[in-house]
Amino acid sequence: MFDCFKKRFAKEIPETPIPKNVVAPAHEEAIKYGDKFGRYRYIAYCDLGINSAEHRFWIHDTKHDKILPFKTSHGSGGKNEYPHDGECREVSNVPGSHMSCVGMFKCAETYMGRNGYSLRLDGLSETNSKARPRAIVIHKHGAMNNIRGSISPRSWGCFMFSPYDYKRIIDMLKNGSPLFVVYNK
Repeated sequence: MFDCFKKRFAKEIPETPIPKNVVAPAHEEAIKYGDKFGRYRYIAYCDLGINSAEHRFWIHDTKHDKILPFKTSHGSGGKNEYPHDGECREVSNVPGSHMSCVGMFKCAETYMGRNGYSLRLDGLSETNSKARPRAIVIHKHGAMNNIRGSISPRSWGCFMFSPYDYKRIIDMLKNGSPLFVVYNK
C-alpha cells in the first residue's frame, strides 16, 4: 500500500495551478509520513501565502489526474486581525491563537458539530501537532464562496469552505488522505 502511495506522489502532477514551491515540499513530507495515511486517491495542498480571494486549496484526484481548485479561509488571530484584506500574515500552532497552522495533516474522521458535517485533522508535523486539540478542522461557512476575487471570511484556524463545496471536499479527503499546508510569503 505504501509503495502505491509513493508512486502516486512520484508521478508528475498534470498541467497544474498548484505552485511548485508547494508541490515539492509536499512530496518530501508525504514520503516521510506515508505510512500514516489510509487513502491515496486524493492529495490536498494549500498555500496560505496566497490571498483568500484566490484559489489556494487544491485537491489532486490521482485516479483521473485532475486538479480541483477551491478558496479557503485562514485564522483571524495575531497579525491577521487587521486589516481584513484576504492576506494571511501569521501562522501558529499555539492553542488559543486563532491562527492557522502549517505542515502535513492526515484527514481523519467526519463528525457532526456546530458547523454541521465536518472533518477532523491530525497534525503530523511539529508546526501543526496541536491541530486536533485546537479543533482545527474542515467545515462549511455560509459566507464562503468559490468565486475568485471576493475575500474569504476568517476562522479560528479552521479551513472553511462554501456550502456548495464542503461536503464534496470532506467526502474526498476523509479517512486518511494527506493535506499539505504551507505559508509561502
